[in-house]
Amino acid sequence: MRDALQKVGMRALEMIEENIAAGRSYDGTSYSYSTKPFARPIGKMPGRARFVKEERLKLFNTKKGKLWAVVTGGYKDWRAMNKLNPNGDYLQATGAMLRNLSVVEVDDEKVRLGFTDPTQRRKALWLEVTGAGRSRRLWKFLGLSDTQQQELAEYAATLLVGADLTKSLNLK
Repeated sequence: MRDALQKVGMRALEMIEENIAAGRSYDGTSYSYSTKPFARPIGKMPGRARFVKEERLKLFNTKKGKLWAVVTGGYKDWRAMNKLNPNGDYLQATGAMLRNLSVVEVDDEKVRLGFTDPTQRRKALWLEVTGAGRSRRLWKFLGLSDTQQQELAEYAATLLVGADLTKSLNLK
C-alpha cells in the first residue's frame, strides 16, 4: 500500500512541475513576471553602463552612500539583464525551492508533499499564500487542477487495486 501511495505522491509532484513548466497555476491562470519598476541595491553588475545608457537602469545613491538602481522594466527586465529567461523558467531562478519539494510522509492512508528545508518552505508560503512583491501577487503552484485530480485519483485506484490483489493473493 505504501509503495502505491509513494508512486501517487511522485506523480503529483510531476504534475506540479508540468504546470510550472507550462507557465500556469493549477487554477489556470498564466504566470508572468512583473513589469513594474522597482528599486534594489545594484553593486557590481556586468553590463551596468549599457543598461543605464539604454535607460533600463536609473542609478542613485542612498543617504548612506550605497549604490542602488531603479529597474524601469520591472523584474521581467531584471531577469533579461541577468541572462535569465524573462518569459519562462518560472519559480526557478535558483531551482532550490522546487528541488526541495518532495514526498515527506507516506503511511497506509495518505501521502503528504512538502518541503524539508525551512527556508524553502518559507519561500513557498510567501509565493503561494502571502504573495510576492509589493503587489502581493500569488503564484498558485502547490495544487492540481480538477482534471489533474481526477487523473491522479484514477492512477491511484489502478495502483491500489493492484496492491490489494497482490496482497490478497500473497504474491508479495
